Amino acid sequence: MGDTHGDGNRDETPVHQVFVNAFWLDRTEVTNAQFARFAGTGAYRPEGDWQREVAGKDTHPVVNVTWNDAVAYCRWADKRLPTEAEWEYAARGTDGRRYPWGNGWEGSHARHAGNCRDETAAPVGSYPSDISPFGVLDLAGNVSEWTSTRYKPYPYSATDGREDSNSVELRVARGGFWGSFPPFLRTTIREGVRPMPYRYSSLGFRCAQEARE
Repeated sequence: MGDTHGDGNRDETPVHQVFVNAFWLDRTEVTNAQFARFAGTGAYRPEGDWQREVAGKDTHPVVNVTWNDAVAYCRWADKRLPTEAEWEYAARGTDGRRYPWGNGWEGSHARHAGNCRDETAAPVGSYPSDISPFGVLDLAGNVSEWTSTRYKPYPYSATDGREDSNSVELRVARGGFWGSFPPFLRTTIREGVRPMPYRYSSLGFRCAQEARE
């Protein structure tokens, strides 16, 4: 885990080995239509203004959601947010890729600052080449994604408090977004974001769950 290519930021070091249990990860980000079904149950009142950019965008990733909103949706779906260790593993596989598709930059493979023009996110799965070794889409661009993990220095350890769900400290957001340039689309890039009240038009999420036979 971490910057094995030597072109990352300080918070991506030191490189270290992490073991994760088997898990499943949603193939794409949660969409506006999916989040609308959750919000429509009335069981939870979203903190973010997620409805601001939904008109005609049912299949776009939901954005403007807080960390609490993401956690609540995943619980409703009988899932959870991925840890940042799980997210990175899903994005780069066992061969330590710089980007989900490989080590070389391919400008047509993802939604990013070089091709979004005056638009923002695209419908989920619009860039089939933005695919990880495990078949997971949109991990390099489109929108950044909330994880369950507190933003703390490496090495990562799931037992050092960074997976405390009650903490109000910064949470890790992973992956580049529609306004990112290539260095920020790498699989090891990480950012700390306040779980509440912050929400952005560039930040969404996907869910994970324990592997079930």
